[in-house]
Amino acid sequence: MEIKIREAFSVRKKIFAILSVLLLVVLTTVTGFSSKASADNQIVLKFWKGGNDIVWHDYYLNLFKEYEAKHPNIKIEYAEAPFGNGIDTKLNTAYASDTSPDIIHHALNSIAIRAEKGQYEPLDNYISHWKDKNDILPNIYEMGRYKKKLYGLGIYPTPAVFVYRKDFFKEAGLNPENPPTSWKELAVDAVKLTKRDGKIVTRAGLNMPIDEIKLLQPFGIQAGGNFVDKNGNPTFDDAGYVEALTYLTDLFKNKQVAIEQTKDRENQQSLFAVDKAAMSIVQPTWIAQLLKNDPSLKDKIGFINMKRKKAAVWSGCELLFISSESKHKKESWDLIQFIMAKQEMWNRYKTTKCPVVRKSLQDQYANDDPFINKQLLNAISVGQGAPKSMWSQLYVYKYLPQAQQEAFYGMKTPQQALKDNLALMKAEIKASNMK
Repeated sequence: MEIKIREAFSVRKKIFAILSVLLLVVLTTVTGFSSKASADNQIVLKFWKGGNDIVWHDYYLNLFKEYEAKHPNIKIEYAEAPFGNGIDTKLNTAYASDTSPDIIHHALNSIAIRAEKGQYEPLDNYISHWKDKNDILPNIYEMGRYKKKLYGLGIYPTPAVFVYRKDFFKEAGLNPENPPTSWKELAVDAVKLTKRDGKIVTRAGLNMPIDEIKLLQPFGIQAGGNFVDKNGNPTFDDAGYVEALTYLTDLFKNKQVAIEQTKDRENQQSLFAVDKAAMSIVQPTWIAQLLKNDPSLKDKIGFINMKRKKAAVWSGCELLFISSESKHKKESWDLIQFIMAKQEMWNRYKTTKCPVVRKSLQDQYANDDPFINKQLLNAISVGQGAPKSMWSQLYVYKYLPQAQQEAFYGMKTPQQALKDNLALMKAEIKASNMK
């Protein structure tokens, strides 16, 4: 009898244990407490951005929080690296190890080399089914096209604007409403605007990052030069480029109107933004950040429109790409549609001062802030960025900056620096079988 009681009790214990386990399974399924189940159902999208602009950094983090809240099954992992060797080294490593991101925010000059390697997914089919496709500006589509296929969707036209501080002009005895319009006037004003403590420049008359070509290329084009011939070959040692680099070298090396600054440091904190440069080439986002921090600066900032033989400014474009290796292309395209939605595009403009790329927003954009938007539209109209070629990144990030530094530091004459670096670039193009 005692044995039977013990056996019955043991059976009840087993039944209770089984019921407890079943109840736990039900509870965890209903309440979502199972981390494994959650992880299995969630899609992680890796989003990598070129450039380390703090305004865009904050914008994307806030945007992705909003998107994740609306799409609980999506988790976005955000990473960024500086343009040039930073983002491209990161991408090269990722593609070599099958760990590439799903979405890439990168510059125009990345299209040719990444498309030729088969790393960017053609977007033509996605665009053809997009209900908003006809509202995007035609030139934005053209910027993302390579060899008749659309690989990138332009999110950020990047016209660089030439700005100056009116209060610094007045302080130097210059007319704050009469900025320079010629190279001669620019040189005279830059010298007068430069402040020194002994031999040390404490405020640059003209901001001239040593490895940034956003002054040299436009000045070369203004002087009648070009960086590519009719056959698509690089040619940045012509008379226009020599004249431009000679002029800029005189300002940097002889007249010493600049504070030594690199492009990476400038992207992290512009000298113009911290009152250490009276004139500078800047991106619209920097102006947005300045005015956000100190609205009174709107009355102190002016714009310079300059030409020699012709007008020219730097104007590139940053685009959104889907990796060809992404396992979540549909979800990636869904996120891109969210980013490019009309209301979100307007929100992005208000946050970053990024020019809008929808036809239906053009008038609203122009009227919202004539102070800066008129200048941006003008810059876009005369702007020119790097070519869509396999050798574009060599030009932008390696050989033209190298020629500029060799001239600035007196290692070579401007003419020899350009000639030598063009020869080195052509040799690398040939050795790498670039088109």
